Amino acid sequence: ITDVTVGFLKLFGDLENLSAEQIVVGFSRNCTGRNREIAIIQSEQPIVRSNNVQIISDFVDSVNPTNGRASVTARFFGSYVDGTDFDGVATHIFTMVNEDGEWKICNFTVIKDLQSQSLQRLFPE
Repeated sequence: ITDVTVGFLKLFGDLENLSAEQIVVGFSRNCTGRNREIAIIQSEQPIVRSNNVQIISDFVDSVNPTNGRASVTARFFGSYVDGTDFDGVATHIFTMVNEDGEWKICNFTVIKDLQSQSLQRLFPE
């Protein structure tokens, strides 16, 4: 589970160079989170000049044979194409699904640190 969630955020950290399809490789095609994330990435790519992700912590919160829940806290920093910098911490809470023995991200929520206002454009409400 951790390989999939952390792997996704590492790919997201290269969103200025990768396609949305390359970034969501760890998402299930049977859940709404994949299409939601593709839409988010495609809306961010035109406004982000550079993006970096530094993993702070990751936890598997619960797991059973078919479903899981995990959280990853990371620092997101870089710059927008307008020259504005962003730098802040956010936690992604992932719901996971086991598809034929492979863990996939089903959906997610993002919780931003209160001091991370510069992430507002990167992670809109």
